[in-house]
Amino acid sequence: MEKHRKVYLESFGFHQGDKVYCEVCNCLFSHVHHIVFKGMGGSKLWDFIENLIGLCIFCHDRAHGICAPGYTRLTVGQLVLAHKRKMIDFEVEYKKEKFEIILNEAV
Repeated sequence: MEKHRKVYLESFGFHQGDKVYCEVCNCLFSHVHHIVFKGMGGSKLWDFIENLIGLCIFCHDRAHGICAPGYTRLTVGQLVLAHKRKMIDFEVEYKKEKFEIILNEAV
């Protein structure tokens, strides 16, 4: 299992094979997406929970700007907001300053 997927699942108390839902649209999740990904300056050092969001294939494509007609790209701000909500709902501890770094890095 890839490190970032393992970090994500363990942080929320999920196990391989559990039903996990997209943090944006609540469809079944398929990808652990780096909010700040390599093309934006991210790296393996960014495999911390504040930078990892669970997305379905449709929302994952939208996060990369591949959008079906009538849909727009998901912004870093939208991803951070959805992810922060899930972390609060699941009572996962997070570092506020890491979210600030993510938002600043994406500018």
